[in-house]
Amino acid sequence: VENVGMDMNNIKLGFIGFGEAAYHISKGLMGSAAQLVAYDIKADDPEVGDLIQRRAQSTQVQLVPSLEQLIGQSEIILSLTSAKFALNLARECAPLLNNDQYYVDLNAASPNVMREVAALLDSKAEFVDGAIMEAVPPHLHKVPILLSGPNSDQLKEKLNALGMNMTVISDKPGDASAIKMFRSIFMKGFT
Repeated sequence: VENVGMDMNNIKLGFIGFGEAAYHISKGLMGSAAQLVAYDIKADDPEVGDLIQRRAQSTQVQLVPSLEQLIGQSEIILSLTSAKFALNLARECAPLLNNDQYYVDLNAASPNVMREVAALLDSKAEFVDGAIMEAVPPHLHKVPILLSGPNSDQLKEKLNALGMNMTVISDKPGDASAIKMFRSIFMKGFT
């Protein structure tokens, strides 16, 4: 995919899920050339909805009421929900996506799930497996993220232009998640 029609000075970035990670990444991107939009199924939840709304307002993120609207307004979609929802969420998104969009799964799902998501989204969007390698809050948008998948290089270029910290490790979906999983197992061995 060549420059999929994105204006490098005005990237439309969409977050599926506006929890801790998305909030802190958005905080770091404030003032950048990115237009930020988010959809969170809990935005109207009596317990956490108010926090989500306040955080979106404080980071100038436009909260939208549906997944369909989020995808319609985004060029790069960052899925930041929970690993257990990764596959079902990709199924829900698949008919809404077009191949001018990037779908980046940043959930801590297994490499097998990432490969399943990649297969599901093949010909629907440019899929990239992303692994957040450190705690987001201290780093904000500069948190180290590993990428794998066929179009990772183009995505890295676009997001690093916003000051993000993306590193491509391979063109195979699942590789970034595998490194994160192995590192996690290795680190737990030391505790």
